[in-house]
Amino acid sequence: MSESGHTNGEAFDRAAAPHSSASLRGVFGILFFQPQFLLVLSQDKLSRALRILVGLAFVCGMVIAGAEIPRLLRAVTDWSGWFQDQVGAVWVKDGRLGWEHPEELPYTTRHRQWRIDFAGSDTAFPPPLRLGPEDRGVWISPDGVYAWVRLEGADEIRSTALFTEGKIMGVLEVDNWWPDGVRFQGEELSESSRKWLVRALPALVLSGGLRVVVQVLFYTFVFALIPYVMKSPLAAGGFRGVLTFYFYAGIPPLVVATVYASLNLPWADFNMFFVGGFILYLLAVVWRIGRSFGVASVDGEDGGTY
Repeated sequence: MSESGHTNGEAFDRAAAPHSSASLRGVFGILFFQPQFLLVLSQDKLSRALRILVGLAFVCGMVIAGAEIPRLLRAVTDWSGWFQDQVGAVWVKDGRLGWEHPEELPYTTRHRQWRIDFAGSDTAFPPPLRLGPEDRGVWISPDGVYAWVRLEGADEIRSTALFTEGKIMGVLEVDNWWPDGVRFQGEELSESSRKWLVRALPALVLSGGLRVVVQVLFYTFVFALIPYVMKSPLAAGGFRGVLTFYFYAGIPPLVVATVYASLNLPWADFNMFFVGGFILYLLAVVWRIGRSFGVASVDGEDGGTY
């Protein structure tokens, strides 16, 4: 290696030394303002990097879920008001759903570009071709309530059971939320719907945190496997070092993707923004290393490139 290459490598080592055991504040300072030292953080403990990433992902997930609360409240108010006009009164008796209107079944109506079907007892969930041309809808019968969406470019649908066999979402016993035989109608129905949502908010926020943790860990593992499988110089210290590097590298794109997802913008979802941000951040790290220390591309006296 040329003298120039030695000089740049020694400069990198001297500059990196203070960051080898950085505090949490120092870690964030490196990641956002001195990404050229990310390679030094890969020498940190894997468990510490994992704790920081998982903790931050959980908080970010709760933030994203919390940002959805105003929209959910508006949607519940809108739909419950429309629903009370349609059914008049609604109740649950012996684990089965009942309503006042419509009396003649089957009955189909629409709201906010959703198709809503009311069906009689013991009516099986219909096949996709019987659900009309709409892309999404709700199917309601005394035995179950299903939300469905049509898969793009296919004559297939994906459905989710909202209420079936006396349980909400297949988990919550309806008797704990809706006393057996109690009728809700008029403003009482709208008010009860808002109360149910408020009671469910802690579970929704916590599930949002867990969902983001799973997503972030999945994509981070995928990114970390690439240099390890391809035997990149980054993997010279083993897979633990690669994982530590990518756990820390995932933090800035996680924060940026959280801000984007919280704004509820239509162009991309959290996953797309996180993956795209991850790639751009890695490119920025390489660029900053080359710009600061010349280790990405150093022209030595012998004409070699390092």
